[in-house]
Amino acid sequence: MVLGIAHSLNKKSLIILLVLFVSPLIGLLFIGGEIVKGRNWKLLPYLALVMGLCAMLTPPGGDMFVWVQVYRSYLNSTDTTLIHGEQDYVLYSLCHLFARSGISFEFIRGIFVFIGYQVAFSLFKELLNDRPVLNEKRFSLLLFACFFLIVPFIWIVMGLRSATSCYIMIFAWLSFYRHNYVVGVIWALLSCFTHFFSWIFIPFLAVWPFVSKIRIKHSWFIVVLVLLLIAGKTVFAGILESMSSDSLQSMGASSSTISYYSGDIDTTTSVNGMIAMIMERAPLILLVFYVIFSPKMWRTNAERNFAYLLVWLLAVLVFYYIPIQRISWLVGPILMFLVLKNKQEVFLRRSLCMLFISTLILQFAYMYGYRNLLLSTPFSYLFYPMPVSLLHTYPLWYKVPL
Repeated sequence: MVLGIAHSLNKKSLIILLVLFVSPLIGLLFIGGEIVKGRNWKLLPYLALVMGLCAMLTPPGGDMFVWVQVYRSYLNSTDTTLIHGEQDYVLYSLCHLFARSGISFEFIRGIFVFIGYQVAFSLFKELLNDRPVLNEKRFSLLLFACFFLIVPFIWIVMGLRSATSCYIMIFAWLSFYRHNYVVGVIWALLSCFTHFFSWIFIPFLAVWPFVSKIRIKHSWFIVVLVLLLIAGKTVFAGILESMSSDSLQSMGASSSTISYYSGDIDTTTSVNGMIAMIMERAPLILLVFYVIFSPKMWRTNAERNFAYLLVWLLAVLVFYYIPIQRISWLVGPILMFLVLKNKQEVFLRRSLCMLFISTLILQFAYMYGYRNLLLSTPFSYLFYPMPVSLLHTYPLWYKVPL
């Protein structure tokens, strides 16, 4: 994946790039037209760029405000150390580097969102290459919409570390899928150093090269799934309790992490919060349904077995609020890739429609939950030349109530 806009520019692309610079909003209309009418997927990095600009315009609130204060603390720092922080080194180090260089904090948000969409678009284009029938217009636009909508824009902007690390880990898996193991390992480590929670996926990444050598019968998958739903809560709690302080520290975590991650859904979530959480997991619920009730759709052992492993992982974490929230960002796009690659063509259109509806539900839940933040965002700046958005900053003490 190339995180910059590095493909060869034809005349039309140059015109759109110029329009984007003059007015990102008008440029977005051109990009949308090219995608809908001509399915010009080479313009997807430009779309990711516009989403990055939207992230830069979003005012700080929640965890983002906390990280603004970290950035603020580095403004007058004389420390020349490159690596900062006791955990999640990437964001601490970026805050230090940007503060020392006079680059506004808003650029960090823009970069992270840009990366998230570029990873989603990489999955999308890989799927088009692997399954040519998806290139047909009746499939490709719905497929694109699903991968665009599944990106948790608001959570990347708000939380910065966790959602971003999930998408970096997704690209690590995609590199393994492409047999680029060295590249995959590098991205996996970068993901873990962005947020320690990504360590949970390392064993799954490690078994990918060998998962085709075994055959997991669907009946055994169901039996293990039921057992994990019954005992998974105890298993995860036992793993957390068994971890020593040294083990936690080696992953960039601390003893306080245990209490934070072991909060039950039923004790930490209101009724409205539970409804919102279900809506935010709508695509994941649908994908798990397909894995359970479509055992004959799989074309390869590797993809079937890996999908089973991912569902088992969800079963272990499903009763914990924070872990299931975060693992869904990581597992959801991969599971969607695997299911849509293997779904029978006769059911493909219907499956894509269902996934499209479910991703719309997901985005509605995200936007409604953070409506105050989004309503406070000056998206109108996108109508003006791009430097207006790039140079827009918020006072370091500014915070939007959520």
